[in-house]
Amino acid sequence: MQSSVHAISPVLCELTFEFPWDHVRNNIESDLQSLRKQAKIRGYRPGKAPEHVVRQLYAKQVNARVVGKLFEEGKSV
Repeated sequence: MQSSVHAISPVLCELTFEFPWDHVRNNIESDLQSLRKQAKIRGYRPGKAPEHVVRQLYAKQVNARVVGKLFEEGKSV
């Protein structure tokens, strides 16, 4: 993870973070797989929904969770 800070004004800063895509993709895929096992989606038995359906319904939530997880990992480095 790379990060940089740019001072825009005395009270305003811009933070930039870069994460390796392989790490981000692996986290997204693992979160989707775990969610797929637990998801109760109408028309499918629990845990049996196709991956593309789970991705379509829960992509925003998974992405937000992965971003939060990556920032937490970055704090400890």
